[in-house]
Amino acid sequence: MLFRSIDDEGERQLQFLGSVVQSSKITMGTLLEEFVCELVTSSREFTSVKHGVKVDVSCCNAGSRKKHVVDIMCERGDSISCFNVKSFTRSNTEDPCLLVELYVAAREETQRLNPGKHVSYQMLRIGGTPIPIYDERGVTTLDLNGWLSTLCSRTVNVEREMASLRPGVYVRSAKKLCKSLGLPASYGLDLLATYRIRSGA
Repeated sequence: MLFRSIDDEGERQLQFLGSVVQSSKITMGTLLEEFVCELVTSSREFTSVKHGVKVDVSCCNAGSRKKHVVDIMCERGDSISCFNVKSFTRSNTEDPCLLVELYVAAREETQRLNPGKHVSYQMLRIGGTPIPIYDERGVTTLDLNGWLSTLCSRTVNVEREMASLRPGVYVRSAKKLCKSLGLPASYGLDLLATYRIRSGA
């Protein structure tokens, strides 16, 4: 981070807030995965539900990546379902062509390790808008809220149920960044307060 080398306070504040937002997005993505995994587990629709399963993808055309983490892997009977839970915002740095290669490689490796099982790889996204390049490779997209609502036999609105966590995540990210920069926590908290982001966390 070039924080210390920036003379203009406004630019320094923007960089600080940008770092907090990026860190918070990653944290919210992890919390979303955990939330979905808890709901899937509590539905008892699957005999096995695992979160964050690492799969070897070193044999595919996925650049330098050797492992791919399947967000949620579920098993029921002779079927294994791999799910990627997409966060609230889409990353513009992710190459969809590279990602679909990873998903297909993870599916094929899981299939190789589980002969006799039918393995699928699906995207769980809010809205469930299909991505043609994924569909062409057999990686289907499901509406996250609709799928969970059907699975849990109740209406699930992920955005609403996760919204209360966001202020606390921002505050914790700001405090952590202040500590790493040797700044008082009030620096970050005051900046967040200008955007009406507050939490008792």
